[in-house]
Amino acid sequence: RSNQVLALGTAALNARSASAVASLTAADVGALSTAQLAAWTPSQLGAVSAAALAGLGSQAASVLSYYQSGALTYDQVAALPAADLAAMSASALAGVRASALAALDNEQVQALGTAQIAALSAAQVAALSRDAVHALSTTQTSVLNPFQVAAMGSSQLLALSPDNIAALSPSAVRGMGTAALAVLGYEQFMALTPPQVAALSPSQISALSVQAVSVFSTAQVAVLNAFQVSGLTANQIAAMPLEDIAALKPGSISGLSAAAIDALSYEQVAAFSPAQMAGLTARQISYLSDDAISVLSTAQVAALNSFQVAGISAEQMLYLSAEDVAALQPAAIAGLSSAAMGSMDGHDVAALSVLQLDRLSAKQLSALTASAVSALSTAQLASLDADQLTGLTSVQMPALSVADVDAITPEAIAGLGGSTIAAMSAAQLASLSTAQITHLADAGFALMGTAQAQALTTAQIAVLAPHQAAALSSTDLSVMSAAQQAAFTSDDLAAMTSAQLSAFSHVTPLMLDLSDTGIHTVAASDGVDYDLLGLGTTSHVGWTGAGTGLLALDRNGDGQINNGSELFGAGTRLADGHLAANGYQALATLDSNHDGRISADDQAFAQLRVWTDTNSD
Repeated sequence: RSNQVLALGTAALNARSASAVASLTAADVGALSTAQLAAWTPSQLGAVSAAALAGLGSQAASVLSYYQSGALTYDQVAALPAADLAAMSASALAGVRASALAALDNEQVQALGTAQIAALSAAQVAALSRDAVHALSTTQTSVLNPFQVAAMGSSQLLALSPDNIAALSPSAVRGMGTAALAVLGYEQFMALTPPQVAALSPSQISALSVQAVSVFSTAQVAVLNAFQVSGLTANQIAAMPLEDIAALKPGSISGLSAAAIDALSYEQVAAFSPAQMAGLTARQISYLSDDAISVLSTAQVAALNSFQVAGISAEQMLYLSAEDVAALQPAAIAGLSSAAMGSMDGHDVAALSVLQLDRLSAKQLSALTASAVSALSTAQLASLDADQLTGLTSVQMPALSVADVDAITPEAIAGLGGSTIAAMSAAQLASLSTAQITHLADAGFALMGTAQAQALTTAQIAVLAPHQAAALSSTDLSVMSAAQQAAFTSDDLAAMTSAQLSAFSHVTPLMLDLSDTGIHTVAASDGVDYDLLGLGTTSHVGWTGAGTGLLALDRNGDGQINNGSELFGAGTRLADGHLAANGYQALATLDSNHDGRISADDQAFAQLRVWTDTNSD
């Protein structure tokens, strides 16, 4: 019969019905020529019994077409010898229905070539049994594409040996579904090569089990980029060993989410290299736990820039040691927020170098507590400039010692605001050098209290600029001592208002001892009403006592000493229109021969008079 089948022409054989073909035996099928087999229709091929098709032979199997193989049934595929399957073209195998291909056993799968494996559709791969997948060689696995791998179910992926996992191309690994990845064993994950790991997406990374992440090698972790690292969950990052944390690339670490950063243990943070610290963002810095902040090394802190430092919160600042604060780069410290500055204690502030202080802004300086400011050394204060000292507040100023205030340079002290100057203690104010006092803002003099006014030394008053003196209130001027009032220069007096000048209660014109018993005066409470400064208004002032006279010059020739302008004191108008600072300056204007003496040789000497107001009227 086999000879009869072979004797049939291709046309005759092709004309036979499916039922007629179904009666063929294995010997009959084995006797078919390749031309005869190639002429069969899909329905004829599908009608052959599984037992008969087992006799096909590899040569005949090699001519099967894509369309013919589509008719193969599950039983037929199961009956095909491994050699016949291996002989089929990649196109023909790709034509087999997925439901039929599911019949492949281990031996059959192992016989397939790489071209055949590569030609399988995603549906065909998904139909393979777990045992069939397990039977795949590393060579076969290496040609699987992303779509084929993506079609694999969890049980199929679990069936892949670690060697097969390692054989997958990086793009194929990228095709793994997240659900499938979640069930992979740790041995399979350990088998992933660095290039494969580098191909994983963030969502795939997130899908990994905690156990899987915990067994990642440093080589695997080292290839992760920031985009992939963003997929790490809090539980995953917490499970990573210290050596893996240290293996993360500095450029990748910026991808860690806020939740992942918050989940880092202090041991993990301590494992960060300075380069990794430099890779953190300000937002990530702000999510570090207090414990993590407390274990930062000086080398780690030194790696931070100003943008990162801006992320340090007030609470975190409390956990930075003074050594850490000292380790901050000068350029970085400029990034500290006001809230963080407010958390600094005295130890932190004392640890700041001059270079660091130089980078602090006025706003940052103003945020320091009074206690922290009190820890500033004289060297630190001496390094501050005027712009920075505009930030020193009225609350902070009292915390400085006299020595601290003395250390501020004259140029820098010009930055103090009025309210800050007004907050200076009498001792602080009195300790200022003449160079410092000349740089104080007018607003400070305007806001001074009486205790401060009384604390000003005569040397300080003597160097005041007219605009500074003019800023003093009448109340402040009125409580000054005679020596203080006498210390104002004529330029100062010229800049003052009538109200201010009227406040001078100790303006003393030149008096003469007529009794050789010394100068005698009467207190203001027992004195007289007199316009001592020649301003047109009288005030109750102290007066001469017994045996004492006033040196006078009746300038308008009316026979009376009308006011202080005709005496020799602060009421005397100088040639330039200014008031004299004292009686000696006023008298010096009569030294016409410039010999430094007032004598008969001077033109106005004969006009000088001694006024003894015996009735004090």
